[in-house]
Amino acid sequence: MSKYYVLLTGAKNNAGDFLIRERAIALLRRLRPDRELVNLDGWRPITDEQLELVNGAEALLLTGGPSVRPNMRPGVYSLRSRLEDIEVPITTLGVGWRSASGDWPRTRKVVFSPQSRELLDRMTHDGLSLSVRDYHTLNVLRHAGVQNIVMTACPALYAPGVDGGFAAPTKVGRISVSIGVRMAQSPAMWRQTLALMEGTQRAFPDAKVVAVFHHSLDEGFEKAYGRGNSLSFAQRRLALWLNERGFEYVDVSGSADAMRTHYEASELHVGYRVHAHILMTSLMRPSLLLAEDSRGSALRDVLGGHIYESIESTADSLFAKVGRRLRVGRFDLQAPEAVVKEALDILLADQAYGWARARNAAAAVENHRPTMERFIASLP
Repeated sequence: MSKYYVLLTGAKNNAGDFLIRERAIALLRRLRPDRELVNLDGWRPITDEQLELVNGAEALLLTGGPSVRPNMRPGVYSLRSRLEDIEVPITTLGVGWRSASGDWPRTRKVVFSPQSRELLDRMTHDGLSLSVRDYHTLNVLRHAGVQNIVMTACPALYAPGVDGGFAAPTKVGRISVSIGVRMAQSPAMWRQTLALMEGTQRAFPDAKVVAVFHHSLDEGFEKAYGRGNSLSFAQRRLALWLNERGFEYVDVSGSADAMRTHYEASELHVGYRVHAHILMTSLMRPSLLLAEDSRGSALRDVLGGHIYESIESTADSLFAKVGRRLRVGRFDLQAPEAVVKEALDILLADQAYGWARARNAAAAVENHRPTMERFIASLP
């Protein structure tokens, strides 16, 4: 085999993870045709047989996803129990920080596990730049002592073959509403999700409004994650509600193709899924994201555009966290339904005056593209 990179990616069932993998590979193939690519599942330990393959590469790329968290090794990247078994330089490509809240002060307080700390120290020692997808992640890593970082944004933002700037829709005939995850734990978020479906239909009475599930509605969820959980149960409950109200819905899980095919047929996206927002913005189309956690909040500082906080406050004490798990109402998230109306009102005003705010997000993609291209060019 000629010179190559090994990528560790995290696509199990969530459609957005498949989009990250597809777009990252497309970027590398376009910008580094001198390197072949080998993809491995990041959550699986590198076997002895795979170790020989990894150690023959020019670099090992930890690719995409909300992987910067206290237990990123082995919780996200299993790698090897002995990190020194890996002899090639390790770096990241568009990774992000994940936290229940995206408040900037929290970026100074992340404490990594010893194994994760060893991985960060190793990447610093290897000397390659680390690519992150937002400024929040950059600050988390800098406070962890990592300095060789570049904010490239997420690889999924860079769609192949898309140019010509923002594509203002002449008519909004089909709207995709991406369904989030925190409705599974929070009654307030459940009510807000229903309000979003109904509010979007009222705001655009002539459009077809379709709910989009990025995780499987069927047994694919259990196959991917080993068991059902509160999200799989909440999604099925929501599907029943959608049927009762006459809304269409679609499952795009497990495939970048299914995700792209669906959103490419829509003039507008609203909803909770960060990579639905990223995909539509990469296609230079309008999108409204209600941020559920740090991933959406951090993206707002990268793109601008229509990104709003869906949650106004979250009590952080251990007592409150236990109370939320037990569904004690007074400890629930503060996620008012008014957020939906306010965000949709701003979106309608933006549409009426030429989509100025949505155009800013599309322009931000092109403004960040040269940084991503320089980073990929710098890889060994």
